[in-house]
Amino acid sequence: MTRVLSSDPGTNNFSTAALDIRLVGKKIQFKLLRVTMIQNRVKELNVDDLGRVIDTFDKEYFGLVKMYKPEHIVAERYMVRGMQGGTSCESVSIMLGRISSHSKKCKSTLAFITAAQWKN
Repeated sequence: MTRVLSSDPGTNNFSTAALDIRLVGKKIQFKLLRVTMIQNRVKELNVDDLGRVIDTFDKEYFGLVKMYKPEHIVAERYMVRGMQGGTSCESVSIMLGRISSHSKKCKSTLAFITAAQWKN
């Protein structure tokens, strides 16, 4: 059995799912443990105490990591289209960076994937 914590990050919505995956014969079985929305996202960079905002994100996200102890952490890369991006791109990059820097501490492998990899 393999435990995975997956994330679809964003400044408006940031969803996570914890699941167990196992191979039974030639079939892959999934057991969904939890789906939740991260409430303490990094939404804006123009705040009085960005460090506190990031710490609050860390506490919530890594609370899930401590609870589920995933072997693998997977997150969707934030891809901008056309002239979109701006602050959202920077905010999501900060959150993905935090996930990346801490994945080694919790001994989880880390993968960032494009939406096309899992939606198609």
